[in-house]
Amino acid sequence: MPLCHSWHPYNLIIHICYNLKGAFNNFIPPASNFPAIDYGNDEYITIPWAYIKNSGLRHESKDIKIHDCLDGGTNQDIILYRRIAVQEQFKFLNDRVIFNEMVGWIIGPPGTGKSMASFAFAVGTKCYQSSMLVTWMHCNKAFGVLEMVHFKNGSKTCTYMPYAANNLDFWFDKLDGNEKHIMFVDGITDTDTKFESLLSHCRHWVIRDRQKRRLVFVASMASRYKHKFYEDVENGIETYHVFSWTFDEYKSAIKNTTLWNNVLQNLNSNLDKTTANDLLVSKYFFAGGSCRYMFMYFHQQVLDDLHSAISDVSDVSTYLNNYSRETSKGVINRLYSCYKLYDGSRST
Repeated sequence: MPLCHSWHPYNLIIHICYNLKGAFNNFIPPASNFPAIDYGNDEYITIPWAYIKNSGLRHESKDIKIHDCLDGGTNQDIILYRRIAVQEQFKFLNDRVIFNEMVGWIIGPPGTGKSMASFAFAVGTKCYQSSMLVTWMHCNKAFGVLEMVHFKNGSKTCTYMPYAANNLDFWFDKLDGNEKHIMFVDGITDTDTKFESLLSHCRHWVIRDRQKRRLVFVASMASRYKHKFYEDVENGIETYHVFSWTFDEYKSAIKNTTLWNNVLQNLNSNLDKTTANDLLVSKYFFAGGSCRYMFMYFHQQVLDDLHSAISDVSDVSTYLNNYSRETSKGVINRLYSCYKLYDGSRST
């Protein structure tokens, strides 16, 4: 393989993708005009669609029947309500990961906004700086590929790579530059054996230069499976738990007129009354603490998905009687909500 003229880490990423086009599902050349976004102290954060495109968080579609969480449709900007959980997540990423060099795990039930909040932080001014290369890596389980977006000095590059071991060996071996680099790995779990190789590569990558490298895993897990506290302390690993949405948070979120107009079509109801509160109450009965269920899908779509999940449970009585815990083998994560109690403990 020909050598790259410049071994700057960002140029290296472009070089690797260009020379391995046959091994990658796709390579999109760098695009400019992607500066860091300054959110300030805004209660509602707007993330332009151009930043999100090809990240795996939203997939481009011209089908107007597809409705996406909080944005009213694909190919549109995302409006993120900065609830307390998002504020705390930003603080964890800034204070514990960036400044204290911890490997971060962002976990919680599906549909709580973990990934979108992490991506918002990744492209924000506190993370995406002139001296920092930002890599967002999404694990697309359905197609067995890694969807990757790289931001550097106002430019964005996108790649798609099958997560076969030989691809991972080559990719991570070439990411040994001296520049500050933060990597977000979204959609991974530490209980799925097909991710073992990726987890191992990520850990070895950050260990090789803990001073300049940062690593964050974002996972839809109610709890990390069989992790040991003393090992986390010794290895500099910390976890932030994102809790499910409360009804009051839903009410606060829709105070934003644009957000409300975008999600109203998914709050369909057969109720005679159609006040905002009535629509929320009707949907909340099924959606619970998942803002994805609340704002992304119609009532019937939520019911169908829940019915499918319940059908996958071998003994539903264990859920109804709370015998099945969040770390149990074969647990269906989307059947759980998790809330923070007054004493700081968790209630599932």
